[in-house]
Parts: sequence; structure tokens; C-alpha cells
Amino acid sequence: MSGKNILDMMQRSQLEHDRNYHPDIHHLPTQRRVAHMVLHFAKYAGKFTIAKQTRDRQLLIDTLIDTFIICLVLSNSFNKRISDFSSITQVSSLDLRDIAKKLSCDNDVSEENIYSFLSENITIEAGMMAKAIESLDHLEMYPYNEILVSSLENIVTNCLISSLYLNIDLQKAIDTRLKAVEAKSIFHDTSSCSDPINRSL
Repeated sequence: MSGKNILDMMQRSQLEHDRNYHPDIHHLPTQRRVAHMVLHFAKYAGKFTIAKQTRDRQLLIDTLIDTFIICLVLSNSFNKRISDFSSITQVSSLDLRDIAKKLSCDNDVSEENIYSFLSENITIEAGMMAKAIESLDHLEMYPYNEILVSSLENIVTNCLISSLYLNIDLQKAIDTRLKAVEAKSIFHDTSSCSDPINRSL
């Protein structure tokens, strides 16, 4: 299956998950929902730094997975397909791993510096997004949408590249992560596949 189809499917699955299992956030006004997601990125920037300082590979992987989930949520909030991002459109016919390989050609990343790559780049983009949200609160003359979407695209790119060097199948990893979240809900019923609360991929 092409990377475009996989990414589109992941976004649709994420939307269904959010509707059913995170209604408190899903039904927030768009500006508040976006600000909430930016806080997630700030939280993950801290976790990436901790992973770097402690050389905790599992924390790095878990945080990468959660970061890409928020990328899916935020892309849905902006009504944008990740597969339509300019960095991905020209290679979206490839599978996700090959897309990551193509994207990595323009980035100075390796297995040796993957901790620094994620920690530094996610921190930079989270900071730029926070500035956009802050400026919007002040009604400053500032290109909020352009900055937020550009930083989102950069985070998506960094996650895809990093998944290659950490040998992660993002689609499977995110499916496992979301199912674990769903299993904690009182509305989750694994006995009924027709139950609309359950998501099927």
C-alpha cells in the first residue's frame, strides 16, 4: 500500500478514535484544541530531552509514537492531509519506510545522533508553535496558520525520518498504542465488533 493511502487511513482512524474516546478535547473550539495539542508537543520535547540525557531508547520510541499521534490529531484539526504536505507529495506513492528514506537524504541524522535530532528539532518546532498561539491570544500581526502548519509538517517529517533509524513501523505502533488507550475506557467492548464505539482498522 502506498504511503499516501496509509497516512490517509491513519488520519481517518485517528479521527474515529478521538470522537469516541476523547470527546472532551475533540469537541473543543478549534483554537483551544490546537493550543492543547501544542502543549502536548511541549511535553514531548521535554521527554525527548530526558531520553537524550539518560539514553533511554524506549522512552525515545514511546515519545515518538505519541508525537506522531498528535500530528494526526492536529492535521485533522487543520483539515489537512499529511500526504498533501509539500515534503511528502512527491514521494507519497512509496511506502512509509521508503518515504522516510527519501526525507532523510536532506537531513543530518544517523543512528548515533537520533537522540539529539529529535530533542532539538521537536523543541524548536514546539517553541515556534507556542509563539504562534501566544501571538494569537494577543491578536498580534502574525502568520499563525502558516507557522503552525509549517511546524506541524516539520514534526511529521522528523517523526517519519526517526522511525526509520529506530526501526519502528509507525502504523502498527500507533494502532497498538491507541488500542491500549481504548481498553481503559468504560465504553470499550471487545466482545462486539459491531459496536460503533469500537474502532476497526
